[in-house]
Amino acid sequence: MKLFSLSNSCFIQLIKCGCSDLIYFASYAMWTYLTCPFTLTLDGFDVTEIEPWQEQGETWRRLKVKFPPYIATHSIEQTFYIGTDGLFRRHDYDVEISGNVTAAHYISEYKDVSGIMVPTKHRIYPRQQDNTPLLDLLLVSIDLSDIRFEALMSTATKLEANKELVRAYTRTVFNEHQTDRASEFLAPEVKWHGGTLGTVDGLANVAPMLRGFVGALPDLTATEQDLVAEGDTVAVRYVVEATHKGDLMGIPATGRRVRWDAFDVYRVADGKIVEEWAGDDLLAFIHNLGVYTPPWLA
Repeated sequence: MKLFSLSNSCFIQLIKCGCSDLIYFASYAMWTYLTCPFTLTLDGFDVTEIEPWQEQGETWRRLKVKFPPYIATHSIEQTFYIGTDGLFRRHDYDVEISGNVTAAHYISEYKDVSGIMVPTKHRIYPRQQDNTPLLDLLLVSIDLSDIRFEALMSTATKLEANKELVRAYTRTVFNEHQTDRASEFLAPEVKWHGGTLGTVDGLANVAPMLRGFVGALPDLTATEQDLVAEGDTVAVRYVVEATHKGDLMGIPATGRRVRWDAFDVYRVADGKIVEEWAGDDLLAFIHNLGVYTPPWLA
């Protein structure tokens, strides 16, 4: 992306206003270019259609817009020109921080990005008294590429999404025993930490471990007792019950029912689980199997 290629005259004019003004101009100008027309629907905007304008062999409808004071932008009043396809063609404003320099901002070369038409070419020229641009003097040149939209969620929404991801993972992979769907919830680079059981790196290694675990306990159910989410982390306390029908941790199938408490902490990034710390009460597990009885239960 090439941002704000300024002509010498424009650059000098802004520098005269001060370096901070130059940074301020670049910031609010880019924000305005990228957010219109969506911002025009916000509270406080006054939008009025005025007489059309003839240019480039087309008739452009025009909107005179008064920006509310809480929006930092070029000037309070700005004019938008709209083609027959409903897309912006031109955008007029005065640069108040630079002595009300008049500008005609031309917008073109639209690209469809996730169903939204986004202009990739912006050229700004001085606007003359007869409302025509002085095309011999290019003030600002902006070209955009590699454009994509990423969903922005509130903190509360992200926390709920992270909770639902962990719940769906537990429900699908463990309670419904669909270990082949682990990749829907786990990132390729996932890390599983099991304390004395060690650490397993990568989905290619974690997935077989899950298959072996659930395969040895085919009727397993993990019942959520508590769930807390903060930042990118979800912590859950489960009560796990199952029948031991296969080799697990080197212990042959016993056919016994087992029940233990589990405390699991998950870290989530980009909608996938990237790390898990599994805290299972393994002593209770092997005691249920009759393999070992701790002294205090003897």
